Amino acid sequence: MSQRIDVAKLVPGIYRHFFAVEKLLHDSDLPTPTLGLVKLRASQING
Repeated sequence: MSQRIDVAKLVPGIYRHFFAVEKLLHDSDLPTPTLGLVKLRASQING
């Protein structure tokens, strides 16, 4: 398995944007179970 990219070192400000997207999704009308399924599928796609 190859080493994962350390995003925090490569682009330090990126986590602020990740958290902004996370907050936007949780504040949306998307049901919590659906949000969990979307995250699960994204994780499967990203490996």
